[in-house]
This record gives sequence, C-alpha cells and structure tokens, in this order.
Amino acid sequence: MPVLQDTNKLNTLDRWVIRDCIGKLITEYGKNSIDTGLFMTLTSSSYSDKNLFSWFEKLIDSTDFIDVGYSLILEIDIKKFLTYQNEAEKLIEELREKYGISTALIHVPNHSILEQCMKHVHFEYTRFSPTFGDAEMSSNDMEKLVNMAHEHKSLVIADKLETGESLAATIEAGVDYVSGYIIQPPQEEIETAESMEI
Repeated sequence: MPVLQDTNKLNTLDRWVIRDCIGKLITEYGKNSIDTGLFMTLTSSSYSDKNLFSWFEKLIDSTDFIDVGYSLILEIDIKKFLTYQNEAEKLIEELREKYGISTALIHVPNHSILEQCMKHVHFEYTRFSPTFGDAEMSSNDMEKLVNMAHEHKSLVIADKLETGESLAATIEAGVDYVSGYIIQPPQEEIETAESMEI
C-alpha cells in the first residue's frame, strides 16, 4: 500500500479488486445457487482516474455479465465524497445510468452530514457504526440518521455491532440491516485465506 500511495497508483489496486469481485460474482451466478452482492470501496485516487469508467465498460463488455448492477455496490467513504464530490458524483451517475450500479455512503457520522450529501446524489445504502472510537452514538442521534436516510429512500446498514445492546439499539432505531461480530464472529481460516490472497 505505501508504494502504491507514494506513486499515486492506488487506482491500480482498485481495478484489481473490481476485476476480482466481478470474477467471483460471475462464478457465483454460474452456480445458480444464491443471489450474491458485494460491497466494494474505492480508494481516493480512483475518483480522479479519468479512464476508470471506460476501463470498467471494457471489463463488463468482455464478461457479458448483465447482472453487475444488481450485484456490485460501490461504497464511498463520506469524507472522500465530500473531498472529491464532483468526481464522485460523475462516476456514480455514469455507473448508475449505464449499469444500474448502486452506491453506499459509508462511515456516516450523523444525520446532518448525511442530508448534505443526499442533496447532491442519491445513495441506495447508508452505512454507519453506532460506535466511533470511544464515543457511542445516542439512540436519538441514531434514529435521526435512520429517519433521514429513509426519507431519501436509502436502506440503512449498522456496522461493527459487537454486543446485544448495540444490536437492540440499532433495531429500535429502525435500521434495515446489521453487520458485525455479534452476527458473524471472525473466522481465522477465512481471515488467513483472505490475507494470503491479497
């Protein structure tokens, strides 16, 4: 990662991840076993990569994978969205218009910043963690965030849930989906295999 950052080549990593994700999705769809979707986060250098969309078009055209829009969800970190807003908006609109790809705004800290972002572009998913560092989001703030997302027709995912209390609080706030150790504890074999593959 440091070498890619120093040479401003993180978009190369993004392209590798996109290609790998699409390959895995095609394999899953080939099995006809389950509907699979992957959330994929881009690094900041991809927003200024003027060739990313044309590269993506060539990749999809070469695979003939018609369900890419249903299966691949592009995650955009809220700080990166605010920093690269014009570039991110353009990429989102191009991918949505041509392929129907959905987007998720991640690491959303509160409802007012969410509202600011939703004024510019629609995100099909809103992801947040009820715990940021040492601070916990209050139930009231959580409800405001969930309500704001739902007003903008965005499904809400609460991430990094580790306790029954945090699970109960997010359900009470009205989230649509949850993730975290309380749902699926880490599995050493999977983590080792993934780190070896990367």
